[in-house]
Amino acid sequence: PYTHNSVELWEPLVRPLQGLVGLVDLVVQEEYDLVGLVDLLVQDLVDLVDLVVQDPVNLVDQ
Repeated sequence: PYTHNSVELWEPLVRPLQGLVGLVDLVVQEEYDLVGLVDLLVQDLVDLVDLVVQDPVNLVDQ
């Protein structure tokens, strides 16, 4: 009976924990997506800086 009561006590606690684990999993996945997004933004920024740096050079060449 003791173990049965323990299971009954733990079950409501375990269910939100599983939900929390799922939520953390989602957040981690989103964070990975965020890292990819930041990576893209940085790449765009680098390209932009390259353009800005190259343009005056091109202007000087002409």
